[in-house]
Amino acid sequence: MAGLIKQTVVLTFARFANYGLMLVSPVILVRLLSVEQFGQYRQFILYASFMQLVAAFSFAESLLYFIPAHSRSVWRVVAQTNLLVFCSSCAVVIAVAVADVSTHGAVVGDELLPLVAYVMLFVNLDFWEYYFLATHRAIAVLSYTSS
Repeated sequence: MAGLIKQTVVLTFARFANYGLMLVSPVILVRLLSVEQFGQYRQFILYASFMQLVAAFSFAESLLYFIPAHSRSVWRVVAQTNLLVFCSSCAVVIAVAVADVSTHGAVVGDELLPLVAYVMLFVNLDFWEYYFLATHRAIAVLSYTSS
């Protein structure tokens, strides 16, 4: 029981730290950046957040179910999940790129390549948190979230 309480405390701290960073970072950036730069930052984050939501399609969250259910083939489950995430993120990125190119840059503009790189990296590497949760490694979740 003490192990479960420790894991709960660590995971709660990790979540609160993540939300705190999400709250504090715009407050700091609004002081450091000009109005135009902050607007570009917020626009980039808006597009990236939407694309990540659609591209991830909650595939990584399925690891919470499938890893305990198929404990003998954990890495096969992770590989198949990552393949699904990669295919869906490619589809989302291609759709946004086609929309942007067909409208002559009216959708995303100059930030297309950084946006594509950011979304592909973020979405395809985000399975680690769910993997660590499914394998009951709370300290690894805290380390991953902190980094």
